[in-house]
Amino acid sequence: MWHVKLAGLENELDVAATGWGRFVVVECKSGDPGGQETLNKLQALRQRVGLFARMCFVSSLPEKEIPVSFRDRAREYGIRDIITRESLRTIAEILTETRG
Repeated sequence: MWHVKLAGLENELDVAATGWGRFVVVECKSGDPGGQETLNKLQALRQRVGLFARMCFVSSLPEKEIPVSFRDRAREYGIRDIITRESLRTIAEILTETRG
């Protein structure tokens, strides 16, 4: 599903998927990753949908253009994957792989 609205939550989910007993939420951005605002949105969603949901960020930017500070903060917020231009073709494999 995409552009999902949850009752009681201001932000929408760009992509929400379930499979193999997992719930995945994907925030998508083209261009500027949105900095702290994007990370705050993902953190709020994570608290709402549960700590076991897999939170991912997808950007059309090349990996080298995602600021290190954004990557570090994303990791602190429990965002499991940052998928960039180079890895968009393998997004299905990335989102379905199992790792700790």
